[in-house]
Amino acid sequence: MSYELFISLRQLKAKKSQKFISLNTWISVFGVALGVMALIVVIAVMSGFGKDLRDKILGTNSHIVVTNIDRSGIEDYRKVLEQVRKVEGVTGAAPFIMSQVMLTLGGSVSGVVVRGIDPDQEEAVSDLHKYLITGTLKSLTEHEAGGKKESGNGTARTGWREGIILGIELARRLGVQKREVVSMVSPVSRVTPVGLIPKMKILKVVGLFESGMFEYDANLAFISLRTAQKFFSLKSAVTGIEVRVNDIEKAGLIAEKIQESNKSGGERFKGTIAITSKSVERDGMPGVLVAIADNGDGVPQDLQDKIFDQFFTTKPAGVGTGLGLSMCVDIVKDHGGVLSVDSDEDLGGARFELWLPVGG
Repeated sequence: MSYELFISLRQLKAKKSQKFISLNTWISVFGVALGVMALIVVIAVMSGFGKDLRDKILGTNSHIVVTNIDRSGIEDYRKVLEQVRKVEGVTGAAPFIMSQVMLTLGGSVSGVVVRGIDPDQEEAVSDLHKYLITGTLKSLTEHEAGGKKESGNGTARTGWREGIILGIELARRLGVQKREVVSMVSPVSRVTPVGLIPKMKILKVVGLFESGMFEYDANLAFISLRTAQKFFSLKSAVTGIEVRVNDIEKAGLIAEKIQESNKSGGERFKGTIAITSKSVERDGMPGVLVAIADNGDGVPQDLQDKIFDQFFTTKPAGVGTGLGLSMCVDIVKDHGGVLSVDSDEDLGGARFELWLPVGG
């Protein structure tokens, strides 16, 4: 018998005249053991819950998202994809488009987030394919690869629809099943000779997914990248690049490497904004002039006269409209002020000047 075991047994055992002390000892040991066991069980349950929650969130979302600094989309995204995939620690990258739309079926209407994905590349950055209850990611692009579908007698089959994959809770809310059609409506309207008309597209439900996260299953839908580009008038642009890494704990460091790898001309662009204000008289009336200038690309001369027109925009549908500047001009004019845009000589970018009368 070892010395340590001998001492332990001597402390736990008691003489016949001290049995009460021995009982207290055993109760104390049992209480400590029970407390430690409860602590271990709670830690294990919470750790498992945290891991399960993280896996569900990261199963639908990528580890890193690469977007343009002004959120206007990435035009030459294939070049960015090549640069991102070369970064150490990156295991997959894929383009995506994300926007908000309304889905309608009969009298049911639901606002959702729709994501345009490339099924051939999506499996490398998310676990969406594992969450599918019915259908496949490939079914989103079957119409694109096959063109017109042929029926059994060799004639072209009409009514072929582009596909959409819905979350299981979203499908229940709309009352839709696989192979039924839904209407996708963009909240951004088009300007036509007869007025503002919302953009609409009929899509066929080709699959349902269940991620285990109610927020995702009830508010998320997927369409093909090409369908999203056409619907939102993005041409060849995408919203951003999804990235998956081999170690989620190092996602921050890998994101910095990705940012370094996408330097422009070997040097990262550093945006500069200069804001100045001063008292300036205009037509004999005292006022204050606020000027905001930057070192960006500026506003082309041919657009400076149009930038304040109603509905004027250089961005594709769904990204932005020209209502903001037009409304600003109207508000400034109502207060007797002036809003103008020009090129800044010092910084080389655009310069917006706002003059408002003071007093009197």
